[in-house]
Amino acid sequence: MQLALGTVQFGLDYGISNSHGKCLPAEAEKIVGQAIKAGVSVIDTAPTYGESEEVLGKILPTDHSFNIVTKTPSFAAASSPPMAADLVEETLINSLTRLKSDKIYGILVHLADELFSDLGQAVFDRLGSLRDQGIVRKIGVSVYSAEHIDRLVPKFPIQVVQAPVNIFDQRLVINGQLNRLKELGIEFHARSIFLQGLLLMKLKNDLPDHLIPLEPALARFHKDHGVIGMTEVEAAVGFISQLSEVDHAVVGVTSVAEFDQVAAAAQGNFDVSLEWPSYAETSDFLLDPSQWPKPKLNS
Repeated sequence: MQLALGTVQFGLDYGISNSHGKCLPAEAEKIVGQAIKAGVSVIDTAPTYGESEEVLGKILPTDHSFNIVTKTPSFAAASSPPMAADLVEETLINSLTRLKSDKIYGILVHLADELFSDLGQAVFDRLGSLRDQGIVRKIGVSVYSAEHIDRLVPKFPIQVVQAPVNIFDQRLVINGQLNRLKELGIEFHARSIFLQGLLLMKLKNDLPDHLIPLEPALARFHKDHGVIGMTEVEAAVGFISQLSEVDHAVVGVTSVAEFDQVAAAAQGNFDVSLEWPSYAETSDFLLDPSQWPKPKLNS
């Protein structure tokens, strides 16, 4: 597993545990510098992440070797398949302009449900054309559930899947989807490995009301990792590190100090592990930030 630098905090206030707000461009530049030193090869962004792409275009070294992954806009409101495809292509071209690049490693359909509409095939075909032109190297999807994967993989030649996985959200591990994707040769990017920072929150009073039902599990998690001498970050990263099917773990930070902590954890020795399966939660509502009240961003 390798780290990928998530950049939503470069453009937006994001995350239930984020007390710092949007990352300032100067700090973002330092974070990128540290990511280079740490050997990070993938940067994850999107046109819906506020000024993230524009900030990256300004701070990335001209000779950088990052593989940048961005996402499509919503195309559900397009009046025809060709117009949906045009919208997606135009948005990608604008993303490249902001990123000051003429090509990109990957593009993910941000709202996977839209591929199931009568617009989806035209959009995916257009992305395939852009790949054939060398503008995009890999086409993928951002999903929330195994059901998305079950429906999408047989229909579309997907090369990358991004989905939430963390010590509480083990749905794709338990149902075998991660293993299936690995067997199919589909690259997998784990996101929400800290569950929007929830795994780093310690006190019940810190939790939003809708997440109070997770407090007992969170308390146990903190107690157990403390007993074996691991920090919250080390435990959360340790869980992802032992999943051989994960190619990249997308992590977003607001400071160099936060990045260094995560990078150090990713290099750690996790011979002593927690009983990972025992922490798995089952409530889709609790595990899916897109279902939480008034989310700051659907990512």
